[in-house]
Amino acid sequence: MFQPSLELYTPRYRIDPKYVCEVADNIICEQTTTGSNWSSSGSVDHPTFARLRTHLEKKGYLATQRSWSNGDTVSKPFYLNDVLFNEGDRFLCASAMLSHLERSEKHPMQKAPEPAINYDAELRNCLLAKSYYHDVLVVTGEVYNDSKNRFRDGEKITTSQVMGIEGALLITQNTVYKLV
Repeated sequence: MFQPSLELYTPRYRIDPKYVCEVADNIICEQTTTGSNWSSSGSVDHPTFARLRTHLEKKGYLATQRSWSNGDTVSKPFYLNDVLFNEGDRFLCASAMLSHLERSEKHPMQKAPEPAINYDAELRNCLLAKSYYHDVLVVTGEVYNDSKNRFRDGEKITTSQVMGIEGALLITQNTVYKLV
């Protein structure tokens, strides 16, 4: 049985670094009848970071400890901003996480290679025209690098009927040209 590699199925999360921080959590109480007041100040994770932590917990990626800071542990592997978190790793509070993300090894997602452009020849100095003999569109221009060895480089030609254009490729009845 085929077992896919972990890399293919490990989810990737992104959070803007400006949300990987703490915000002030100040409480001020004024009692107007007695004139006394008191305040309490501290800090909490930014709400966006807190939502990410809650999401990871609900999806089973974190075992969260709410009673003390930096007690969360990773239950299943995932990426956060291209940093891999493996099972058993600590998941830090926001104030410590930014530094951790900045100094950890990055694992950017590999982009799929661009598909090769398959064409028979290059066509330069092109003009779209209506065929003199038939009621179809054709292109005139100079042909280069003809893989079918029908034309010399720089020879002026008129194509067969134009069937379509896809990006820089001109598709005719008989040939695919790269427009240069």
